[in-house]
Amino acid sequence: WVRRVEGHVQAVFTLSDVTGVRRQGEELCELMAQQTGVRMFLAEADGSCIRLSEEPPLQIECGVCTACITGGEVCGDTASTARLQDGRFMAVLCDGMGHGASAALCSQQSAGLMRLCLDAGYTLSQTLSAVNGMMLLGTTGERFITVDLLIIDLWSGEASLEKLGAASSFL
Repeated sequence: WVRRVEGHVQAVFTLSDVTGVRRQGEELCELMAQQTGVRMFLAEADGSCIRLSEEPPLQIECGVCTACITGGEVCGDTASTARLQDGRFMAVLCDGMGHGASAALCSQQSAGLMRLCLDAGYTLSQTLSAVNGMMLLGTTGERFITVDLLIIDLWSGEASLEKLGAASSFL
């Protein structure tokens, strides 16, 4: 199927041969661009089903590197970047309070839940409320994290930076 989501083209294909899904996706992107004049990218590959989305005019190149300097213990921070399905870019830094595996799990879960909610179409406010509620439900005690969340709309160039649980961040 092919559809428009918020004015932007998406296409989904079911492949009969699932070997070389990436290559097939790239070839379909080229064919779609030739036929429609719309540049596409491989947004998702799940088994034999692939989803192509219209390429936004802005692109982000970034990298994430983290290191733990607490004597070999697991770091409680999680840094994550993702291109969201609606053409936005998300960069999040979550710091699980404390240290070790418990803090790391908390920050990893929070970052993952934020991406899932934003990809599902939740607003930023709904996402933050949902993640807070889910994290409180997932434990018998309270688990605290700080969050730096950057969202950049790759269609308009607008950006927002949210900070939760600690002093303001500066860009």
